[in-house]
Amino acid sequence: MNDNPKVILLLISRFEFGGIPIQAFLWAKFLKKENFHPIILAQYIHDSRYLELLRENEIPFDFLITSDFNGSKKASVKYFLRLVKCLNSFNPVYIFPFNKHLSYHINLIWRFTGAKKAYFMERNHGLEDFISFPDKIMKYFCWINCSGLIFNSYSASLNSPFPKKTFVIKNSHRKFDIKSSNVFKNISFQEKDIVLLHVANIVSQKNYSLLIKGWNLIRKINKNFKLVIIGSDIKNDNHNLIHLFSKYGVFYLGKVVDISPYLQRANVCLLSTHHEGCPNVILEYMDSGKLISASDIPAIREVLDPLNYKYLFDNQSPIDLMEKVLAICKLSQFDKSNLINKNKQKLDLEYSDSNYEKILSLIND
Repeated sequence: MNDNPKVILLLISRFEFGGIPIQAFLWAKFLKKENFHPIILAQYIHDSRYLELLRENEIPFDFLITSDFNGSKKASVKYFLRLVKCLNSFNPVYIFPFNKHLSYHINLIWRFTGAKKAYFMERNHGLEDFISFPDKIMKYFCWINCSGLIFNSYSASLNSPFPKKTFVIKNSHRKFDIKSSNVFKNISFQEKDIVLLHVANIVSQKNYSLLIKGWNLIRKINKNFKLVIIGSDIKNDNHNLIHLFSKYGVFYLGKVVDISPYLQRANVCLLSTHHEGCPNVILEYMDSGKLISASDIPAIREVLDPLNYKYLFDNQSPIDLMEKVLAICKLSQFDKSNLINKNKQKLDLEYSDSNYEKILSLIND
């Protein structure tokens, strides 16, 4: 390894359920092999698995951000200036933002470090935006959201200016224990139970109305089905969802630190969505080797293997949701394994050697 490897920032909005951490891990693993030094920043640490993946693979991460960043607060400014001081030790710094909603923080880093701003990647799962980036200045792939900092010792081996001792800058937000793992609470499953898992932030009641109506049809046919919903806390304007969940026997867990126990127990992973883009949790389902039944929208079709298309349901039809879930549950073990493997192969294809070579050609151009 060179004395001064190129520093690449992998900046993500959260270490929560979803496919962005999976992508960050795959990219970091690749970049490390190519003698780059990845630095990972994230707003939240909701799932400890990604941190363990980084540690197990000896992939460096220098910052983990655990609270909201607000430039108007003196304390946050102090933390931000600490970050800027560290980043200024690397010359130059190129910023590749993953999420356009983080432009305020990206602009601050760009202003105070002299970093070069790059293109906003609109799509979460593909590499097309990397390939089509016109200015070809991508030396750093970045996902970002700034706030309190956690430094660790991985950078020590790369002669990094970051402190060698791990410490946490305290803030008023919830502190997550990365060694902890949630277990099922107030949920008792039997071996015969068929567990359906739905993971998505609760933004509106629109996507949940279809899910609950379809779920009601499913449980009328077979009482052994159980529906577990994980997502953001219900806001005041969504209080009707609490009534729906209670009425139809749904296990609603809100936010969780680690969804791995739920994924492990789930027989089928669901996603009812009306968004145009592909939710990152679909990538999470694929990487975890789960059967998937989701809304039949173009972005999800693009990610999943074509073999999975027949288990995507019409967003306007609870009956179709019921039929697709029952159909995927009735598959033979051989067919289930084949479907899971096809999806994992499709996910791996997104990060194939040929795609990496295209990216490297842009970096070195």
